[in-house]
Amino acid sequence: MAAVDGSRDIIEVSVGDQGPTLQAPDSTARLFGDNVAGIDQGPEAAAWLSGALGRPCRLLRRFAGCKRTAAGAHWADIAPLLVVSTASLQALAEGTGKEIPADRFRPNVIVEGPMEPHAEDTWDEMRIGPLRLQRLGPCARCAIVDVAQGQGKRDNAVYGALVQHRGQAVFGQYYRPILAEGAPPSERTLEAGHFALAAWLREECGAARAASCPGARSTRTAMLDTLLLLSLYIWEGCMQGIAFETVPALLRKNPWAVSNGQSDDNERILNYSEIPFQIKWLLCFVVECKGPVRQFHSRESKLVALLFVSGCALLASSSSMVDMLMLQPPAIWSLVPLIGTLAALTALADILMDGWGVQRLRPDHASLCQSVGLELGILFASEVFFHLKDPASMELLSTVFKGTGMLSLAIAGGLFLRTPGHAAPASTQGPGVMRQLLGVLWQDARMQHYLWLQLLLKLMGGHVDFQRQRYDALGLTPEKTALYNIWAMPVSFCTAWLAGTTGWPARRLRLLYIGLAILNLASIWHLGSCQASPHDALETGRLYWVFVGLHFVRKLVEDAVFVLEVAIINIFGAGHPLIAGSIISVLASASNFFGSFPEQWMPTAIESWGLEWTILIHTGLALLAAVLLVPFLGRL
Repeated sequence: MAAVDGSRDIIEVSVGDQGPTLQAPDSTARLFGDNVAGIDQGPEAAAWLSGALGRPCRLLRRFAGCKRTAAGAHWADIAPLLVVSTASLQALAEGTGKEIPADRFRPNVIVEGPMEPHAEDTWDEMRIGPLRLQRLGPCARCAIVDVAQGQGKRDNAVYGALVQHRGQAVFGQYYRPILAEGAPPSERTLEAGHFALAAWLREECGAARAASCPGARSTRTAMLDTLLLLSLYIWEGCMQGIAFETVPALLRKNPWAVSNGQSDDNERILNYSEIPFQIKWLLCFVVECKGPVRQFHSRESKLVALLFVSGCALLASSSSMVDMLMLQPPAIWSLVPLIGTLAALTALADILMDGWGVQRLRPDHASLCQSVGLELGILFASEVFFHLKDPASMELLSTVFKGTGMLSLAIAGGLFLRTPGHAAPASTQGPGVMRQLLGVLWQDARMQHYLWLQLLLKLMGGHVDFQRQRYDALGLTPEKTALYNIWAMPVSFCTAWLAGTTGWPARRLRLLYIGLAILNLASIWHLGSCQASPHDALETGRLYWVFVGLHFVRKLVEDAVFVLEVAIINIFGAGHPLIAGSIISVLASASNFFGSFPEQWMPTAIESWGLEWTILIHTGLALLAAVLLVPFLGRL
């Protein structure tokens, strides 16, 4: 039963100029995230129901002024009709390799005829003789589809397969009848095998309209959505590369800061600009809520606004940024708010991009776009640093700002034209996002297992920065592998594609972490060999090429791990389309937060056990978690 607030049990009668007026006791209930008001049916009904159900509850009656959007007289139903097609059921069975009965989705109208799979998602109306059925929207699915109707037992066979097949937990469409006044009963009845429905289907999706049926449009639409999402993540990568890599690196090169020993202090102050990304899990509660302006209810409209503001900010600051960095001393307190503003705009857009990605594409395809786009964008922005060897070339940074700003405006225009504001459906959730999100995290055991798994798996790479410091002391610096990073990109994209778009991602995640464990053991041997060898042998000898090879392979494996982890998070988010961005942001932020733990205690562990034993212990714990905890996630 829904939660009900019943405070009055009597009917009040008032007499005025218009005659007697009855005021029944009203109460509120919460259904499917909506607060609805109703008429309390009194203590007798409440007592009977409470006794029958074994918990306190009250009975409410819907009244005519109720603003709930359900079409019909019932509160419990979002709509009176739930429509699925046999073509959709067959496509789901073929795509998942499982024969899934229709009763798992509990439709009361099953359409059979010459149509493409999920054609019912695109019809505005169904015409069955004089009867018209208006589409209200998609049916978002929950874990109940995993319960076999005949046995009442949960088999986890449908929900994960549905998300993997469609990219989100949506199947079937809500419809409502549009009834003409005074229509006879024969025109208000829908029967199995209705001849008029068959005729309408032939007209709507027959051979004459095959070119415009959903199946013919789906590939083109998916390609456009993929290109847009990839462009968005390239833009985000550029923004992150500028804010968190290029600008801090150039700030360290400021001549005044270097001569006065202020480089570390300046970088520490500039780190405050990263706060928006650190609190992204809080920002999602703001950006995913519906605001008071109707034109900004959808993710697309919010993205267009953020991209436009970001583009203008980048173009306006392109010249002043160089001056701030080259001043003697650098204008650090002007840099912090500017970089912080850019980071905040990027963090807000990232939340919307994540939600929009799983709304439009399969979770694994969205994660691949994120990996490739961020890699390209960060590479474009951060590799610029290696070309800025003297103050005269600092104008290149201004060019990067201008290029990223124009890219931002171009994507905003493309997204606006692709999904106009008046036509884009509202994809965000109204008030109560935080309550819904916390409820999902509390109830979903697989999300909880994933967070525990991430807490332990992050031990696998906690030593990398400390090991890199020892390599730097030997002359094996990041500059020596910068060129190989560019060469690794196409190979990395291919391995990420193979790892992230086939089959069950968590099993391959376990194999990749086993690969990282092997790389950790190899790096212990290699670092020890380098420390015992003369410096000349590290320039072009065998140990140098082993260093390049280990770096190259680790990059490939870590990129594939990133794609798989994002794909798993996207699958969780796709199961709750209205708050997908919030779920993805919270899980990703938690994963990043757990990743910072090993770095905190690593210095103490290295001092106590030494670097080699610390790596061995952390690798062993992470490997144990990968082997034992992955099965608890179940099949998504």
